[in-house]
Amino acid sequence: MKPFVYSFFSSLLLAVLVTTKTFSQDVTLTTSPIAVSNISQGTTFNPVYIVKMDVATLAATVNSLQFTLTGTHDANDLTTITTWFNASAPTVAGASALENLSGLFAAPHTYTSTFSRTIAAGASGYFIITVTTAAAATNGNTVKANGAANPALFGFTTSPTIINNQTDAAGTQTIQAAGITLTTTAIAAANIAQGTTFNPIYIL
Repeated sequence: MKPFVYSFFSSLLLAVLVTTKTFSQDVTLTTSPIAVSNISQGTTFNPVYIVKMDVATLAATVNSLQFTLTGTHDANDLTTITTWFNASAPTVAGASALENLSGLFAAPHTYTSTFSRTIAAGASGYFIITVTTAAAATNGNTVKANGAANPALFGFTTSPTIINNQTDAAGTQTIQAAGITLTTTAIAAANIAQGTTFNPIYIL
C-alpha cells in the first residue's frame, strides 16, 4: 500500500509543478530603436522612448508605467509628456493615448503614468513615450531615455515573471529653434524726384 501511496502523491506533486510552470505569466520587454534627431520648438508627440511588451501563457494587465527622462532640458522646455499604446507598430499613428503628464520638470526626472491596458496571452504591444515642446523651448537642449541605465518599470495587477531586455536604443532628441536668415537686397544709388511715391530705400 505504501508504494502505491508514495507513487500517487509523487505523481500529484509532479502534476502540480508542471501545471504551475505551464500557467505562469511571462512578460518580455525590449526597447524599440529611435534615431538621433532634432525636435522643433512648439511641436507635439515627439517619440523619445518605445518599449515592446510580449506576453506569454497568460494575459497580463498593466496598470502603471514608470520612466526617467534625462538630457539637458530645463523646466520650461517640455509642456506635456504623453504615454501611448499601439498593439501593432512602434508608432504614434494608430496608437491610443493612455495619459498626459505635466512636462514642467528639469532633467533628470522620473514620471509615473497610471492606466489600465490588458495584453492577451501570445500577444504583444508597444508602449510609447512622447514629449510636446514649448514654443520657447531652449535651442540645443536635449531629451533622452536610456533603457539600459533607467529601464521602464511596469506595474501589473498580478506578479508576472519579467524578462527585461531593454537597451539604450533610443537616440538623443535635440530641441531645435527655427532657423531665420536675414539678407539685404541691393538697391542701386539713384535720385528720387520731388513729389514721387513708393521709392524703395531698403529691402530685407
